[in-house]
Amino acid sequence: MWMVDFVPKMVTSIVEHIKTHTNEKPHACKVCGKKFKNKGGATIHMSSHSQEKPFECEECGKKFTLKTNLNHHLKIHEGIKDFVCDICGQKFIFKNRLDHHMRMHRGEKDYVCKICGKGYSWKPSFIQHMKRHSIKLIRETEDSPENDKKNSLLHEQNTPVDFEFVECGATDSASEGGKCEDEKIRTGDGCDTFSHRLKSFKASHLPLKKRSGDLPPSTTPKRKVGSGAVRKTSPRTDNILKCEVMSDPAETGSTLKKKHPDLLKHVAIRTIQHRLQKDLGLPTRLTPKKPLLTEAMKKKRLNFCKKYEHWTSDDWKKVTFSDESTFRLVRGASKSVRRPKNVSRYSPKYTVKTVKHPDIVMVWGAFSGCEGRGDLYFLPKNVTMKGTNYIEVLRDHMLPFWPIHQCHKFMHDGAPAYKSKTVTKFLSDNEIDVLERPGNFPYLNQSKMLGT
Repeated sequence: MWMVDFVPKMVTSIVEHIKTHTNEKPHACKVCGKKFKNKGGATIHMSSHSQEKPFECEECGKKFTLKTNLNHHLKIHEGIKDFVCDICGQKFIFKNRLDHHMRMHRGEKDYVCKICGKGYSWKPSFIQHMKRHSIKLIRETEDSPENDKKNSLLHEQNTPVDFEFVECGATDSASEGGKCEDEKIRTGDGCDTFSHRLKSFKASHLPLKKRSGDLPPSTTPKRKVGSGAVRKTSPRTDNILKCEVMSDPAETGSTLKKKHPDLLKHVAIRTIQHRLQKDLGLPTRLTPKKPLLTEAMKKKRLNFCKKYEHWTSDDWKKVTFSDESTFRLVRGASKSVRRPKNVSRYSPKYTVKTVKHPDIVMVWGAFSGCEGRGDLYFLPKNVTMKGTNYIEVLRDHMLPFWPIHQCHKFMHDGAPAYKSKTVTKFLSDNEIDVLERPGNFPYLNQSKMLGT
């Protein structure tokens, strides 16, 4: 009776065994289309598509879909190396690693690249080599006969690589007779379409797809907690950096690293700059320029403000403000340019032309709050304002406008040439009352403010 049950099973096993010696693969995966010679291989492969991992390692907590994979993983924790190389004495945990190692001693290179002819004795090294060929094809021009030839050779290699080829995105499942990924791309099948358009690895997009879940369109998934590189600085280090910069605002990343060599030994200068600018809110800013004031200047400012604090806007409209500015005919101000690495920095296109002693032109002007602009006078080239020509400027370009503006006060910048006895006598003879301006008082220099 037992023969009735045993014989059919034995015959079935023999039939399945015979198929291993042929190229028949009748059992196909329902998910990816990959084909197998026996049903057991297809069943084991189907478990790889499942998200369930019931077998967990008690040592490190890593989970597996198959118990055989767990047993294989536990040998790594045991660290028992029973397989020893007879030639060099190197030990291995698994026998297949020893077989690969022995191929290296024998010089056997069963895996040969059809593109460059390089051979490998270990299959994972050969797969990494083929991936580099695929990346190079993606970076090169897409439409070229040479790339088409290389792509066809990549397909002929029949290597189980987990990345998409340039043209149709076919993987090892397609090389095993399954459905070509190009058909999935045309039908818009998720990550395959995305990878094909960006010409990048599908494996880099799968985690993003899993984390996105049911999020609305155009929504970026939140960053996984604990992901990324370990932070180089602690909160205590950040607080020390903040205190140093607050006490001395001129501190830089390089000076802070030199000041605290033990604390910032393994921290890059760029990281210190990022902490100060982004995390601590202390970005680098250009320092504004302010005139240096002596104690005497401060007292004069205070006395001037007390003297005229009762003035209204109508009173200030009756003041004629005058000043002069110097303009260089050739300006050699530096500027930023974008220059290729292989071009000389002294190329005419990337330089600023300068003159050692450029010609200058001084312009004098005046205005008031009642009638607006007065006259504007250009001095001869390379001629500056002095006491003698200042009287001529006042006589020819200020006095004609004085009755029109109906002002009671006149203010200049208080230069020594303008306070000379000849200039003071000229203003007094023409009954022009001068409003004394404190030194380095930019807020009353209305002419420069108007020009700005």
